[in-house]
Formats: sequence, C-alpha cells, structure tokens
Amino acid sequence: MFCQIGPGPYPQLTDECGSRILDNFLWVTLTTDDPEKLPIPSPLLLSIHSRLSTSVRWTHIEDQVRAGWPQSSWTLPRVPQHLSLQIFQFIRASWLTIPRFIRIPLSMMLLYAGKKLYPSYDPGIQRLPFGLYVKYGRFGHAKDVKPHEAEGLTLLENHTDVPVPRLLNFFEYRENLYLFMTRIYGQPVQNTFHLMTYKEWERLVDELRHCISQFRQIPNGRAHCRFNDNVRGNFESVRDFNGSLVTRQNLASVVEAAHSKEQRVYFTHGDFSSMNILTHNGRFAGIVDFECSGFLPEYWEYTMAMFDFWATQKPWGALVDSVFEGFDYREELEAERELWRNRNSF
Repeated sequence: MFCQIGPGPYPQLTDECGSRILDNFLWVTLTTDDPEKLPIPSPLLLSIHSRLSTSVRWTHIEDQVRAGWPQSSWTLPRVPQHLSLQIFQFIRASWLTIPRFIRIPLSMMLLYAGKKLYPSYDPGIQRLPFGLYVKYGRFGHAKDVKPHEAEGLTLLENHTDVPVPRLLNFFEYRENLYLFMTRIYGQPVQNTFHLMTYKEWERLVDELRHCISQFRQIPNGRAHCRFNDNVRGNFESVRDFNGSLVTRQNLASVVEAAHSKEQRVYFTHGDFSSMNILTHNGRFAGIVDFECSGFLPEYWEYTMAMFDFWATQKPWGALVDSVFEGFDYREELEAERELWRNRNSF
C-alpha cells in the first residue's frame, strides 16, 4: 500500500527496526499474526480515515503558521554562514598550510567527533563540529562523493554569491574520498513549504530565480554528467548528451522533436529538488548537494526539478514553474517523462 506522511515531518514515527522515518512517501505492507483476532483494516476504512485525518492535520498546520517561526538556538561553536568569503578563504588557506600528515589525522578526529555528537541518517554523510559537514566513501565506489562536486563548489565560490557549502578540503586517504565543507543552516523546503506564507513563497521564487541566473553566468569548463547511479561522461555536444539518454532505439522517434531543438549549455545543479533547497524561518537559506552538477543543456535543471517526487505535489510543481517563468521547456519535459518510464535518469 502506498501512503503519504504529511504535510510536515513526523520525527516520532519509527519503523520496525526503531529507525526514524524521514521519507514523506512510503510503501507499506499490512500484515497480521492473527487474522481472526487482529484482522487487517479495510482499505476503504483506511481511505476514509486518511481524508478525515488530512483535514485535521491542515487545521493544525494553520495554527503553526499563525504562531510564526520558532527561534533557533545553537549550542555548539560553528562557522557562521554569513562570514565573508574573504575571511573563510583565509581560514581555509591557514588550514591547508598544515602539513598533510597532520591535517588528515585532524580531519579523521573531526569525523570521529561528529559520529559521536550527531546522528547520521544517510551513510557517507556526517555532520561535524564547528558548522562543518563531510561526505566520504570508498574511492571508485563512492555513492555520494564525486570529484566534480568539489569542482562545482569551487566554480560557485569563484563566480557567484549563491549560498552553497564552501569547500574546505577534498582528498583521498586509504582508498576513500573525503569532501569537507561548511554547513548550510536550514531545513529542506519539502518540510517547510506548508508553513510558508504567500509572501515568503514569492520571495523564495525570486531568490531561486536569482540563483539560476547566476548558475548560467558561470563560464563553461569541463562537462561532467552523471546517470544511472555512477556513470559519468564528457560530451562534445548537446546531441551526444541527448543521445546517451536514449537507451532503447524505439524511443528515439518519441523524443526526436524535443532533442533536435537548439539548446544552450549552462552550469546546472542537476538535482534541483525540494530536498536540496533549504529555508530557515521562511527565508531562503541555500542549496546543497552538487554531486549531479555539471555543464548541461539548459532544459536539464527544469526537467530534473520535475523529476523530484515532490513534483507530484502542486505546491512544488507550481514553485518550479514560477522559477523558470519565461522559459518554455514543456516539450523537453514530456520527452524526459517518456524516458523516465523506461529508465531512471539518476
């Protein structure tokens, strides 16, 4: 049975192993050890209950919106996001002057401290003290650590003022890759969109438009693309890129019209989803997770945003359409949807 949790996270919910349920959409199998004494509820009754409980939940959401945003308190020292770039660069330069044989053990101590202090809900991603995060994984097999993510963060730092994690250090150690970066303080918009006022929503759209505009001003360098979990490639043209997406010959005619259009190539986040856009107290806080970034056809940012599972939710789809207002990528989106039915873009 497919079910949706929300709107809003429910941190008190756990699965059969005692782990927190963080996803808003779940596949659930209902079972019982004693069908006579503990029969499985009727799907019709569950559907009726869902409709009633959703209405009650929205009433609670209305109370939360009326109460306003809670004030956050930080208990540990951190590197504030508002530090000027010049100060951060000085801190990073000082850190990198430490000899490697000392710096790497210190980095491992930070990772050890982070594991002791903060829970990790995603293998290979760990919060650290002092407002830092690290991604790490085995070299050549790392699911979430890619060299081009470090390159992307460097490009963003050099050419934009978009609030993104700042790269502190990227290195290989004992066949593992480690990407140390600053933390963006905020929550994914998928957890906060239902609490935002119309004015906050409009302001978020304006901020994201500004981010996309700055992405598209970054000078084009080497192209890095990622598909089907771990495959990356450099492509000489948009035609070659589009051709790599069509894995079945009978699909070529279906997407030919969209893929034959002339496309410009821009720096692209590649996973512009409601999980990677952060807000804090109703304001745009930043964008994270640039592992899918690269110089890609201009439609790719829009279609991948619509690939996000939250695109099935009207608020997120409306936000994406508003951010890309003035650009018509509907034909490319329909082509991508046809391809999604036959393969996963990620």
